[in-house]
Amino acid sequence: MGTGIGVWESLDGGAHWAPRNGGGLPASFSVRGLALVPSGAGTLYAGSDSSGIWKSTDGGNTWAAANAGLPTPFVHDLLVDAANPLTVYAASDSGVFKSVNGGGSWSRASTGLPYGTLGSARALAQDATHPAVLFCGLFGSGVFESLDGGARWGPVFGNTGLASLNVRALAVDGSQVTLYAGTDDGVAAVSNYVTVASVERRAERAGLALAAWPNPMHAGSVTIQFALPQPGRASLEVFSVNGRRLRTLARGQEGAGAHVVSWDRRDADGRELTPGIYFLRLDTPVGARTDRLAITEP
Repeated sequence: MGTGIGVWESLDGGAHWAPRNGGGLPASFSVRGLALVPSGAGTLYAGSDSSGIWKSTDGGNTWAAANAGLPTPFVHDLLVDAANPLTVYAASDSGVFKSVNGGGSWSRASTGLPYGTLGSARALAQDATHPAVLFCGLFGSGVFESLDGGARWGPVFGNTGLASLNVRALAVDGSQVTLYAGTDDGVAAVSNYVTVASVERRAERAGLALAAWPNPMHAGSVTIQFALPQPGRASLEVFSVNGRRLRTLARGQEGAGAHVVSWDRRDADGRELTPGIYFLRLDTPVGARTDRLAITEP
């Protein structure tokens, strides 16, 4: 358990507690985030509000700083990846950071997240049944989702229905595909969040390309570029998260190479789409590519 006076441990279900602030941990260490490696034989990480991240490999008997590459000392939450014990995520006042070497070094993993005062990451959660799916709660900006291990983020359904964007805690029930968010307005829940990967490997090998920018976006038109390795029939379509086709942007014979399409964010009936998550799908005789597009509030 993390407290204002360090890390404490109970071996009897909480009846008794003992400090685990052995050698190395600063005396005034106030714990904001704590993460245990399930199969790590006593390996755990602690994040503080003034000293960054510290790591212990012996159950808290000794500690060492693990802050290389981390620009901020205020860490709100920590998450050890369910699929790889060497991968750790940190929620900080400067966004989300990721380590792939057990805390040896950190790099920014905040693409798609807001910056500045609206980019303070307060909570992290992972769908263990779909380990590539991560969630981040921000204070003032709501809940964001990543489908690729933190490489890119987008708002969960545009944060539609979330009464307060001040998010302080997250929890995931992967078996029910349900996410819970603790906010300044109480607890909110959303079900059937996106779990599919945004890149199809067969298409990647075939040399297809699909990209959209700005992404996330909130105003104006979206520029979409796709490339074909050889001439052939191709279709480019927009889908909702429920799989409903909303708009066909291109369909017919296309030449090899790059093609650019501008989309006004409207469906086939001319209605402007509401904020949320949408999917672009490129289908060709040699494979398909799918990319996720987030539309945010203006």
